[in-house]
Amino acid sequence: MKRKWGVLLSIWVLIGLFWSLGTPLTQVLADAGPDNGEEDPSASTTTYLLSTITNASEIVLNGSSPSYTFYIPVSQQWQLTGMDLHLQVSHSDVLRENSTLTVQVNNIPVESVQLTDANAGGSQWDVTVPTELLTGDSIRVSLVGFMRISDIICDDIENTANWVRISGESSVDFSYNPQPIDFSLDQLPYPLIQSRSLEKDQVAIVTPADANGEEMTSVFTVAGMLGAASTWRGLDLSTVSILGLTDTVKTTSELVLVGTADRLNLASLGVDWSLSISGGQFAQPGGGTVAKDAGVIMVAASPWNAGKAVIAITGTTPEAVTKAALAFRNSQFASLARGKYAVISTSPQDLTGSTDALSWAKTDLETLGYSDQKVNGIGDQTISIPLDLPNGVQPKEVKVTVVFNHSPFISSDRSYLVLSMNGIPQAGLYLNGENEKRTSWTVTVPTDQLMPGTNVLSILFTLHMANTEVCTEDYYNQAWAVLNRQSSIEVTFDTDPVQPDLGNYPSPFGQDTLIVLPQDMGKQERQGIFQVASQLGALLGARAQFMQLTTANAITADDLKGHSLILVGTPETNGFVAEAMKSAPVQMDTVSRTLKNDVFDLSVEDGQTMGMLQEMTSPWDDSKSLLLITGVDDQSVGWATELLSTSDAVKRLSGNVALVDKKNGLTLLNTYEPEKSVSPVTQLETRSSGPSGLVLEIALVILLVVIVVLLIIILVRRRVSKH
Repeated sequence: MKRKWGVLLSIWVLIGLFWSLGTPLTQVLADAGPDNGEEDPSASTTTYLLSTITNASEIVLNGSSPSYTFYIPVSQQWQLTGMDLHLQVSHSDVLRENSTLTVQVNNIPVESVQLTDANAGGSQWDVTVPTELLTGDSIRVSLVGFMRISDIICDDIENTANWVRISGESSVDFSYNPQPIDFSLDQLPYPLIQSRSLEKDQVAIVTPADANGEEMTSVFTVAGMLGAASTWRGLDLSTVSILGLTDTVKTTSELVLVGTADRLNLASLGVDWSLSISGGQFAQPGGGTVAKDAGVIMVAASPWNAGKAVIAITGTTPEAVTKAALAFRNSQFASLARGKYAVISTSPQDLTGSTDALSWAKTDLETLGYSDQKVNGIGDQTISIPLDLPNGVQPKEVKVTVVFNHSPFISSDRSYLVLSMNGIPQAGLYLNGENEKRTSWTVTVPTDQLMPGTNVLSILFTLHMANTEVCTEDYYNQAWAVLNRQSSIEVTFDTDPVQPDLGNYPSPFGQDTLIVLPQDMGKQERQGIFQVASQLGALLGARAQFMQLTTANAITADDLKGHSLILVGTPETNGFVAEAMKSAPVQMDTVSRTLKNDVFDLSVEDGQTMGMLQEMTSPWDDSKSLLLITGVDDQSVGWATELLSTSDAVKRLSGNVALVDKKNGLTLLNTYEPEKSVSPVTQLETRSSGPSGLVLEIALVILLVVIVVLLIIILVRRRVSKH
C-alpha cells in the first residue's frame, strides 16, 4: 500500500512539473493526437478565441431581430479545409420558446438553435461550417437573432430584457494545409505586416553591434514605417544587435536587417540572398557590381523558419543604407518593386516640406474617397467620417454642408438628423416633406470643438415611420436616408502657434518635423527612441513617411529653421538640446542636478536621475514647435521616451512639461496654467533588483525536479531493502 502511495505521489509531482512549465498535461496528450494512421501529415489545426478574432470581450444582441457580423481573415499561408465554431451562448430567461439564434457564413444560413429555458443559463453550441463556404480572403460570419418576449413586436425592439450574450471565450477551430510561400518586394509590407493574420505581427529589426547615431537613423526610419503600416491587431516590434540575435528571435520573428553588409555580416548569415556579397559589396546576378553609393533591399525565406522572411535594408556605405531605408518607407516603393531585390541609385524625393496632399480650403466626401452613404431601417443610424487635418495648426472653424435626401414615408415629427464633431452634437434638423428631396444644410463648427490632427465628423439619422409604426422587415426598405458624396467641408486655420500641450501628442508634429538624435547614444536611449519612432509611425499613419531623421553632428542651426523639431538626448550628447534648454520654460542642469524656471531654482532630491519631456516654441523658428526628450543620463532619457512609446502612455500626458524619476514617478506641469499641474500622477513601473518572475519559475522547476529525484531514490532504496 505504501508503495502505491509513493507511485501516486510521483505522478502528481510530474503533473505539477508539466504545469509549472506552462503546458497542461491535457494539452500534451491532445497535441499527440489519435494514432489511427489516417491523418494527413501536411494538415494543421489551430484554435483562436472569439475575443481575439473580434477584439470584443463578448457579443451582446438586443432587440427583436438583432445581428452581429464579423470577418475572419484567412492567412496567405493557409489553404483552409475546415472551420468549427464553439459558441458559449446565454440569454434572457423571459424569451419565448419561438426565439432562435442563427449562424450565417458568407450570407448563407448554416445552423440555428432554439433559445429555451433549458439553455438560458448558458450552453456550448458547436457549429461545423461546410467546406464549400470557406472561400475568399476572409470569411463573413453573422450571428442573427429572432427574439420575442411579447405579442407587441415594437415593444420587443426597445425592451432591455430581450438579449442574447455570446462569450468572448467562445472559440473557432481551423483546419488548413500550409501553403508554400514565395516572398517578393511587391508584397510589402507583407510578410512583416500581415493584414490577413489573426495575431499581432512580430518583427525584430536587427542592427549593427554598437550602432552609432547615423546607423540608428535608418533603423528608426524603418521602425516608423512599420508602425504606420501596423493593423488594429498591433505590432510587437523589437530591436536587437546582430551579436544578440538568438535562435528564439530567428525562429519566431520576421527579421529586418538594417545596416551595411559588413556591419551585419550578411554574407555569412546563411541566408540565400538574391545578390551575392563579397568584401561588403553586392554583385548583380547577371554580372556587374552594384555601385557603392546605391541602396539595396532584399527579401529571402528565413533559413531558420521557412514560414518567415528575412529582409535586408542595406548597402556598402551608411549613405547607401539611408537611401534604402527612405525607399522602404516610401508608400510607392512596393507598387514599383518586383522580385526579391531592388537597387536604389538615387534618394527618394524629399517631401517633408510639401503641404498636405489634400487642400482643406474646400473639399467634399467624394474627394475624401467616399461614395453616397445610404442608411436603412427604423432607429439610429450613424455615419462617421475621420478628418485627418494637419497636425501643426489649430483649426479655426469647420463649415460642413450636408447634402442629403430621405424617404417620403418617414415620420416628420420623430425623424431627424444630428451633426456631431468629436462626439459633441453641433446642430440638428427634423426630416420632413420640405427636405425629402436633395437638400443642402450648412453647419459651422467653432474652434473650441476642434483640435489639430484627426477630428471625427458624425452624421446621425434617426428614422421612424409615419402613422402607426409596425416593426416588421417591410419597413427596412421604406425607412431610408442618403448622405450625398457632394457634401462639402471647408476648414480655416488659426495662424497663431498652438499652445504647447503634451496631451495633444503627436500634434503639432507632422510631416514637416525633423527628429534630431545624438550621434552616440546609450542602450536605453537607443531602445527608447526605437519605440517612440514606431509609435509615432502608428499615430501618424501615411504622414510618417514625410518626417526626417538626422543626427546632431550632421546638421547646423540653419537646418532647424522651417521645421517642427523633436530633439532627443542629454545636453552633453546633443548640443541642440543644450541650446534649446536655455529658453525652455523649465530648465534642467544635468551637472548640478537642478530644475529652475522664472520663480524657482530647486535641487533634485539626492541628486537622483530624472528624465524630462518638454514641449515649447522652437528658438530657431517661433512659428514652429519643439519637443525635448531629455534627461540627466542614458537611463533617464530612456524613461522619458517610455512616456511616448505606447498609446496608453501618451493618453496620460497633459500640460507642457513631464518629469519622470524613480521615486516620485510621473509629474505633469503646465507652466502656462500652473493650477492645472498634477504632481505626481502615477508611480513608475518598479525596477526591482530582486528576482524576476522567470527566475522564480526556474527555481520552482528545479525544486520539483529535485523532489522527483529524491522520491525515486527513496522508492529504489525501499525496494532494495526488502530484498
